Amino acid sequence: MEGDPSFEELDAMVAEKKRKSEEENESRRKREEEERKKREEERARRDAEMHNRNVDGMSAFGQFQNRDDQNNKQG
Repeated sequence: MEGDPSFEELDAMVAEKKRKSEEENESRRKREEEERKKREEERARRDAEMHNRNVDGMSAFGQFQNRDDQNNKQG
């Protein structure tokens, strides 16, 4: 390209920049979606672990409560 670019060349440059920008935006959108899914999966895993701990804790509490009730009946 010598001198000033023609309108066709300018249009081609603008179209190429737009195409690259759209590709970058799509790539970023996909990456952000994957990161969001990973965060949601991790949060769900932590919630499930916490739920299981709470259920286990309640089961243990229930066992102690039952044992205490039985001891009170005997005593």
